Amino acid sequence: AVAKDGSALAYGAETLRKEKEFIMLAVALNGLCLQYASNELRADRQVVLQAVKCNPNALEHADSRLKRDRETVMAALMQDFSAVGHSLDSVRNDDIFMISAIAKQ
Repeated sequence: AVAKDGSALAYGAETLRKEKEFIMLAVALNGLCLQYASNELRADRQVVLQAVKCNPNALEHADSRLKRDRETVMAALMQDFSAVGHSLDSVRNDDIFMISAIAKQ
């Protein structure tokens, strides 16, 4: 159910939303499941990287610390450059980072 419709996780038990192994599997199938993960897991770099590799728009649901993390943002941009809109201004305004991201496209 999670693979087809990530919102199915919204109805899951709160304990599942805190289980890293479960969330890692869920975001590998549907990156947007990140929005239903606990705040702690939305701040976990490993979980967020897995999510953005599956769906770069998952960056929208990451903790703000990871929205300014160059590695995490770059992983999303390598999938779809439009995900830059989900990063923080500090990343978008970093000319060297943005040129590097464009060059890797």
